[in-house]
Amino acid sequence: MAVNAFNHPVILSAHCNRVRCEPGWHLGPEWAPRLRDYDLWFVSAGRGRMITDRGEIALTPGTGVWMRPGRRYEATHDPKRPLVVNFFHFTLREAPRRFTPPVEVLRTAHPDFVEATMRRILTLRAKSDLAAHASAEALFTALLGELVRETSAQATAPAGPALDQHHREIMQR
Repeated sequence: MAVNAFNHPVILSAHCNRVRCEPGWHLGPEWAPRLRDYDLWFVSAGRGRMITDRGEIALTPGTGVWMRPGRRYEATHDPKRPLVVNFFHFTLREAPRRFTPPVEVLRTAHPDFVEATMRRILTLRAKSDLAAHASAEALFTALLGELVRETSAQATAPAGPALDQHHREIMQR
């Protein structure tokens, strides 16, 4: 069965960056009601937790959250292991008005690849030419689609072999 991962091109806003959260950082309940576009967070380092409408999410390296308007998002982190997060605000082209992202929590077995791709996107977004911005949006669309595909495949895969594959990849690194 094929997984319809994600096939909508994106428009990245100017609000894209990589941040290391300060020791007292938290995302309070006043933040989410102001969210008007989509926001992707991808954790590169540190430990934290996020409370959503669906429960608590552990924020650890390799975890992403596709946040959307109208939902609850509150977060904290361990000040001894502060979060380092890549974040991207974006909208979707050609998406239905009431589009619901296929997944909210994204997990990857390839965090180094995701991290390198996100850094490249941020580098391209920092340039002033339109071709670089178009490349950044194309890379981001492809990366988001791959994260959705990988997360969806993990959700439908049997626990044993996928877990064994994950451990093999860790040992190879």
